[in-house]
Amino acid sequence: MTSLTSAEVNELSLTELRNECSRARLAVTGNSNTLRKRLRELLAVQAFISFRPKNKRQKKDPAADLICPITRELPWVPIIAQDGRIYEAAAIKTYFATQRQNGAPIKSPYTNAPMADTLLPVPHIKGLIETLVENEAIQGDALDAWNKKVKQMQKKDNLLQKANDGDSESMYTAARRYDDGLDGFEKDQSLAYQWYKKSHEAGNVKGTAMLGQCRVHGWGVEQSFPIGIHYLTRAAENGSDYAAYVLGKAFAKGRYGMTVNNKEAIFWLQKSLGDCAHQHAAESVKAKAQQFLGELQSQNIADNNYLEWST
Repeated sequence: MTSLTSAEVNELSLTELRNECSRARLAVTGNSNTLRKRLRELLAVQAFISFRPKNKRQKKDPAADLICPITRELPWVPIIAQDGRIYEAAAIKTYFATQRQNGAPIKSPYTNAPMADTLLPVPHIKGLIETLVENEAIQGDALDAWNKKVKQMQKKDNLLQKANDGDSESMYTAARRYDDGLDGFEKDQSLAYQWYKKSHEAGNVKGTAMLGQCRVHGWGVEQSFPIGIHYLTRAAENGSDYAAYVLGKAFAKGRYGMTVNNKEAIFWLQKSLGDCAHQHAAESVKAKAQQFLGELQSQNIADNNYLEWST
């Protein structure tokens, strides 16, 4: 934080600006105008935080105005919305996207009043939160959640580092995290597809299977049934139980441009339930595969009995 006023910031020399930015835990690179802009943004943030009147009967919680109204936690990537509240960037963006998708008006998650979807990044809030944590000004649940998030983001950074270093399993895991929006990863189908593609190129069969899924559904990439089926078949042949399940279901239901073929469907579903080298299908998927297989086998028995009776 800084104790200067906007007028005092205007009078500082380049060296003084750098020193003040350093004390406020801001970046010190750039010219005088850039440094002044950073300090003015910080002053605006500080003014926002001190805007709400304090209850004279109670000591004000330093974290109260920093808590995201959606996640109920301190934001890792803070952003200010038009309602003047600080939000976790991913949370408020997801909220906006959901409202648009449902054709609903944009309203403040905090006040429920109508507002625009304008967002202002405030990276200096992150430094403020870290300073408050370091000085033990934040305690209780807010501190516990923050410390948990710090560990989570460290794991995320380590995973991405391994992925960037060429580890195919880390590439696949990073893709899944972006796909699901879990463990500190913002949901991003485009990034998920890119990491699936990288893991496939590095020889990861599970990555090949999910690359096929992305292609047949158009998740993060242009939809293409032929290309998707190509990757799914390749993955299934190389031991992906999930790819075998998707192929079996495609042949059973006539999906992704495939012609209904019960014989092929039974073959791939049986393969998905067998001793595949790459097991990454969830138990719920296994249950569905067993169900589809049972229905197809029963249908085949009925068809064979009808043929025997009619001849």
